[in-house]
Amino acid sequence: MPLEADYALALGRAVFIFAKLEWSAINCCERIVPNSFHALPFREKTGRKLAKKLINLAAALPPSLRKELYITAAEFDRLRKERNKLLHVQPGSAADGAQRLIRDGVPWEVPTIDAVADAFTVCNDRLVALREKLPPPQIP
Repeated sequence: MPLEADYALALGRAVFIFAKLEWSAINCCERIVPNSFHALPFREKTGRKLAKKLINLAAALPPSLRKELYITAAEFDRLRKERNKLLHVQPGSAADGAQRLIRDGVPWEVPTIDAVADAFTVCNDRLVALREKLPPPQIP
């Protein structure tokens, strides 16, 4: 089945960047409380649980970092839903015959995929910067 190279590239880029974003979120959790995410049972290691874990762990931070993490965790949760919209789709043909992923009757096009990937990048960069501001974990 023919798939345009720019379309495949946009999809691959978005998936890869979200994976980076997800691991940045995990690294923030682990920096705040070691093993706070890794110790979860496999079936509980979801994007939704990760967003909730970030929000819950933020409560233990100083107010300035807490607010920053709340805002970034909320953005991560919003982007998690966008990722789901991109991946939980129906493959099909657009009106012009091009192969596309289709959500609710609307094909995902390269500019939309790129915009979502760019939003993933911005949130990832915020989490990476925030992780550097977090105090080292307190290991008993």
